[in-house]
Amino acid sequence: DILLFHGSRDNIRIPATKMRTLPFSDTELASQNIDYAAIGHYHDCAMITDPSGRILGAYSGCPAGRGLDEAGARSVLVGRVFREGDHVETHLEKVGLDQRTIHRLAVNCTGAGHSDALIRKVEEALLAADIPPGDMVHVQLTGRIGPGIEALLPSGWFENRYFHLSLDSSLVKPDYDLDHYREDRLRTTEARFARELLGRIDAEPDPD
Repeated sequence: DILLFHGSRDNIRIPATKMRTLPFSDTELASQNIDYAAIGHYHDCAMITDPSGRILGAYSGCPAGRGLDEAGARSVLVGRVFREGDHVETHLEKVGLDQRTIHRLAVNCTGAGHSDALIRKVEEALLAADIPPGDMVHVQLTGRIGPGIEALLPSGWFENRYFHLSLDSSLVKPDYDLDHYREDRLRTTEARFARELLGRIDAEPDPD
């Protein structure tokens, strides 16, 4: 007896993009007197077992990643459900179908004082991640870098190394030396503005 349905499992966090639909608990699923439940709705693989360890059902997940929210290895479930009297055995195996995997890689660029240093940090992170050449990579840069440094990769960089590589530098912030602005000899508008704010910070007794 196989149950096929689309539903939200009660005791797990619902992804932000998913609505709660046909909610159920593991206890409810176990009480349905079925041999196996093939469940859809979430795109990550998950097994549901009873206290004895018997597999009640599973989310197979999606067979291929379609966006950054579906990074990592993807697969289908291939298995066998066998019943003899009251005894049920279920054997499931993850089988990968997609030739490519989406990888999300966060790279902290703090301390990079020039473009070459930033590229080197990305290079080192990619090397440590050991990503296969046929895969897709999304690099998220974080941290603080020297003012004026463009958080960009040269055109065509890594082009021959991966199927596709994208770079997001939206979280990178400039690393300003605030003490440098305290020098009165600096007469730029930027320096005068910074000194005004630093003076207000120094004079404020309430940390809140």
